[in-house]
Amino acid sequence: PSPLTPSPNGGHDAAHRWPSAANQLVEMSAPAESGDLMTQVLAGLEAHFDFFDSNARTVLVTNRGELAGDPVNEAIITDELARLRTTMLDTMGLTGRDRYLASTALLGWLALVRQVCVEWLAEGRLSRADVRDLCLRTLLAALTTGG
Repeated sequence: PSPLTPSPNGGHDAAHRWPSAANQLVEMSAPAESGDLMTQVLAGLEAHFDFFDSNARTVLVTNRGELAGDPVNEAIITDELARLRTTMLDTMGLTGRDRYLASTALLGWLALVRQVCVEWLAEGRLSRADVRDLCLRTLLAALTTGG
């Protein structure tokens, strides 16, 4: 069956697993202690992809299946993305307006990464390399300032 096909306990099982899975994702994606920002972002993306791939059914049920739009799950996802964003901002060491601009860019970028990963799992039409390159190009564009 498709990962989106309802199962007798699929939604309940995914709902039960999602909070701990979201915590695992944040921990796996945390930047390393050393290395430049791009190396850390690449490592975080690879960990993110590993997590999504190894938890595909839970991810798909939560994002596109029975539990999509569930307020409890949406709150977990919002918290997960906020924690990832704060960790990235802290790693960047920005303050003031620069931090706010980067925070806004990362808010959108993390949502994009989530949706691109869900699309990758659901449709299987993109390779992992396609997903990584798309996410990296988008991040670079989002953080590049024109002035």
